[in-house]
Order: sequence, then structure tokens, then C-alpha cells
Amino acid sequence: MTTAPVVIERLSKVAPLGVRFWDAITHKSIGDGLLVTAYRPLQPDRRSALTLNRANVFVLQNIPGLRDVEFGAGDQAYWDDLPTPQNFVIDVFDTTNRFQPFTFTSGVPTRDLFELICGSPPEQAGVPLFSAPTRSVPGGYGVIRAELRDESQFDSRTQEYAPASWAMLEAWYDGQRVGRGLADQQGRIVVFFSYPEPINPPISSPPTPRTALTAQQWPIELRVFYAALPAAQSPDLCAALTQSPATLLSALSPPTPLTIVNVAYGVDAIAKTVGRSDLLIS
Repeated sequence: MTTAPVVIERLSKVAPLGVRFWDAITHKSIGDGLLVTAYRPLQPDRRSALTLNRANVFVLQNIPGLRDVEFGAGDQAYWDDLPTPQNFVIDVFDTTNRFQPFTFTSGVPTRDLFELICGSPPEQAGVPLFSAPTRSVPGGYGVIRAELRDESQFDSRTQEYAPASWAMLEAWYDGQRVGRGLADQQGRIVVFFSYPEPINPPISSPPTPRTALTAQQWPIELRVFYAALPAAQSPDLCAALTQSPATLLSALSPPTPLTIVNVAYGVDAIAKTVGRSDLLIS
């Protein structure tokens, strides 16, 4: 006969912060390959790594000065009695070069999973990841690429315009945003989006020949947002998501806006300013 164990004491532990990241293209949660660290704003050299649990959630624990708050029942009374949260900067870096680096700020402790609320309404709970230009193209997705440069910052020594670091580029079709991307430090950007429905003439009598999928093209509207964020460091994600609208230039002389790019099925669309290999932002 087995004797039931005697419970002398119960000890519960509460994580001060939990964050789930999701791919803005596939809308799946991402954990593998991400290096996530946290630090107080004035102590960037004293970082703590967040650990990934089985639910694909990064958890912050064992933080000096906050260890006392980790022990408790985690019930309503526990959260009602906690001190004012302290701000921590969360630094996100993808070691496999699929996603752009960024930071964001969270109060610690935070109840439930952290939600990034800034810019347009979030597509799902958690924190979005934006594709790096080095990412492999997911199957079945259209692609728009560009090297964005700031037309207002010309270096007479190098005869080059400065990169539009961390600019946001959105792709729209039929009044709906279908994709968006975040430029890297050099202004290179990729926007992936699911192909729209094929464009074919209406059914008629006699029947009009249908256009093969491989011959399809879609007019994609481009919208850019830019605020000259510091290039030397990973961008604050909320600052990147709330940049001001700007203008893409199809031509410099005379200045002509670029608003539409035709994307062909199976072919990367390269957006450029006429006569250049890059795309200027005014």
C-alpha cells in the first residue's frame, strides 16, 4: 500500500514577463533562433536573457531587485498588491537572419502575455517580427524589394544619398493592406504578401480566353513611412511603427511620386527611381 505524500509547504513562482513573437507573414509564433534579452534603460551592459518555454513564450525570470515579486500565488490579490512596474528594454535579435532586429519597452512585472499596442491595431496578440531582406521567399508569396534612400540627405563626398534606415513600407491591393516590411540599417527592404486572386475577364459568350497564372500581374499600391530613426542602433519597434507618411519618388526631375508597382506571378518586383538602382524617399 502506497502512502500519500504529506504536503508541508507549497511554493509557487510567477514570471514577471512573458512575450510571444509572431511572424507577420505566416502569422505563426516564432521561438527558435531568437535571442531575446532585457535590461534597465540606463544599464544596457547588464542584460538578462529571456528563456523560451514549451509554449513558445519567452520568459523573464531571476532579475536582481525583482526576485521577491516572483514568489506568490499569481491570483488577483497577488497582482493587486504588487509595486509599480519598472521599465525594461527588450532587445530582439534573430541569429538566423530571417527577421529584423528591434527593441521595445515593457513594464515589469506585467500580468498575462505582453501585447505591443502602438501604430495600427495589432493583427494578433504579442509582438510582430518583420522579414529581413536575406530571408528566403516563402512559397506562394509575392515579393517587392527595394533599397530605400533619403533624398534629403546627400553626401557630396561619396555622391550618395543616405540609407533610409528602418523605414516602413506597406503593400496595398484593392483597398486592403496585404503586406508590410521594415528596412534594415542600409535601407534594404523586402515586403512579402499572399498573391491576390487571378485577374481574368468576366465570363462571356463566346468565352474570353483566361490568363494563365504564370502570366498574371497585379497593381500593388506602395505606402512608405519614414522618420530618420538613428541608424547605428536597432530601432524601437513602436517608433518604427508610428513613423510619418512620406513619398516614394518614381523620378527626380521633375519630382514624380511612385505609388503603384506591378507585380508578376513568381517574379520579385524591384522598386526603383528612374535612372537609379535605389528608391528615393522624399
